Amino acid sequence: MENILSAFQRYRKNFGRICRSLLWTWALLIPSGCSPDPPQPAPLATSHINSEAELSVCFQNHNFNSFVPSELHFYNEAQALELVFNTLVKADHAGHLSPDLAASWEISSDRLEYTFHLRPKARFSNDAPLTSRDVIFTLEQLIRRWGSENEFSCIAGAADFARGKHHAVSGLEAVNDHCLRIHLARPFNIFLHLLASKATSIVPKDYAGKSLESFRHQPVGTGPFHLEKQLEKVTVKHQPFLKLSFLRRNDYFGGPASMKRVHIFLPQDTPRANTLYFFDVFLPPEGFAISTVSRQNHRIISTAPDIQVFLSLNPSPVDSKALTQEWRHILQFGVDRRQLISDLGLERSALPAHTIMPVSLFGHNRYFRLNPERASKARQQLPPNAQRTLTVTIYPRHVSLINALNKQLAPFELRLESRIIPLEPYYADMSDPQRQAMIVRGVADYPHAYNFLSQLYSGNGLLNYFNHANPQIRERVEQLPLGNIRIQAQLLEQLADLCAEDAWYIPLYFVSDNFVLKFHVNPLGFKFGGIIDFHAIEVNHESIHGSD
Repeated sequence: MENILSAFQRYRKNFGRICRSLLWTWALLIPSGCSPDPPQPAPLATSHINSEAELSVCFQNHNFNSFVPSELHFYNEAQALELVFNTLVKADHAGHLSPDLAASWEISSDRLEYTFHLRPKARFSNDAPLTSRDVIFTLEQLIRRWGSENEFSCIAGAADFARGKHHAVSGLEAVNDHCLRIHLARPFNIFLHLLASKATSIVPKDYAGKSLESFRHQPVGTGPFHLEKQLEKVTVKHQPFLKLSFLRRNDYFGGPASMKRVHIFLPQDTPRANTLYFFDVFLPPEGFAISTVSRQNHRIISTAPDIQVFLSLNPSPVDSKALTQEWRHILQFGVDRRQLISDLGLERSALPAHTIMPVSLFGHNRYFRLNPERASKARQQLPPNAQRTLTVTIYPRHVSLINALNKQLAPFELRLESRIIPLEPYYADMSDPQRQAMIVRGVADYPHAYNFLSQLYSGNGLLNYFNHANPQIRERVEQLPLGNIRIQAQLLEQLADLCAEDAWYIPLYFVSDNFVLKFHVNPLGFKFGGIIDFHAIEVNHESIHGSD
């Protein structure tokens, strides 16, 4: 879960989930004008709150660069943004939308005009009130950073603003301090979901007078906590960590959180098991045997199998010829994903991914794309003595994955050769044209499964590192979601077949993460993307952790 690219999450099983997800627009349309104050949420009940409780959370690695939402890159950063910021709308673990900084909104009948009513009680941690100008500033920074061709290019005037033709985005209108209107140049069916992404977390206009560099380390947000201590080096059980500390905001518009402080620990080395048990909540590192956790003292919470692990092939590598369709079909149809999961010891935490389609769109069928006859036919179309070696860029945790794949590909005379790169440079240069192929592990940035496919096949998609384009697939993706479930099911079947034939993305498996938490921490709730809902956590007795 190192990369948040991902984007973006896919949950559970079948088309019934699709039927429910199509109702989000109408369920959330709340008629009101721009003048009345929007309703405020009821404050959190405080009868069970331990006002002095502190929560310590340990994640898998030390990757953390910035508190600027538009620079979001790592899972750790998304977790920290959840503490400090809010988005206009929010998505729960299943991608269902509800109000956040926007208490309500209306959508015009042609779906080209979105009117948002901001909460007048929402304030930044510097006590400045939230206004529509803060939202406009946030969206303009995203458009400026991401260029003229991205999801935000659907906003009227966004492309010209990104190209420097105008000093403002014409489609962003501040009706008044607490009413914002966004005009789209074309309908974008998942626009609200886009606004639930952590990358769209609202920052104050002009970064509250701070420089961009200063804001990266000293954020000002509307969230339930504010940053109390920046990254500091500490030791826990004689092991090195980086630590971020957050202090509860008692003036938070949603009511104060149950904990006084949250401490996020980022290990600089792989922590030992006895060190991990020091924390109230931890995300086990690679190789940790979850079966060894004492169920008398801890509970285990699993996220949905929302992390897609797949092989991304480069259609035009600079140092060799790209794989022909025959070799790609051997990879696509010849790998037994169920056996792969067994060889990797992931039976309890992974599902075989025989299609690149997210689980929440297409359901899970373990045999859907397993077609050894198709792979054998592809091999027969190659010269009898043909052999191929493909260099795959990986980071260290995936050495065993390459070994397991090679065991299955050996009969086809196809061998994968590992090029191992440490985690940070791996993600810093994902689009390196020298790479023939690479393992991608993550979810799309935006909380909707349709957008995951868009990110794979758009020319500037955040998961399309090798600039692969397939107009047929992209055309069909842009039609989603549809109002007719039967027609949508047929379209998804077509998409699955096209993606399998295309075979530049080779799906391997969907994996979930296991969080381990002590019993005094109530079960975790998650927002879309496996992000912990820190505001909703309750701690049943005082728990104060520091460094040793």
